[in-house]
Amino acid sequence: MSSSCEVATAPNALSAVFTHSLIRDSDGRKMSKSLGNVISPLDVISGISLEGLHAQLLTGNLHPSEVEKAKKYQKSSFPSGVSSLLARGEYDSIAD
Repeated sequence: MSSSCEVATAPNALSAVFTHSLIRDSDGRKMSKSLGNVISPLDVISGISLEGLHAQLLTGNLHPSEVEKAKKYQKSSFPSGVSSLLARGEYDSIAD
């Protein structure tokens, strides 16, 4: 603990830290639930098919042209859907 405090209080400890409020996808578009390019953490844990990802797009308020862009992105980024962390043994259980 003392070593981390010493680093944090050093005169130039944060001189090279940059923050940005936007996270972008591989196509450079802002990641946003409303654009359909964000995957739910529960889907990462449990897994979801590509068809399931596409179905989730239809439950939102996306414009039809944005739905097609999001489907294209999902097809290129997750052609087989999102594999389950549970099935891969990388996650013990889902919290209630």
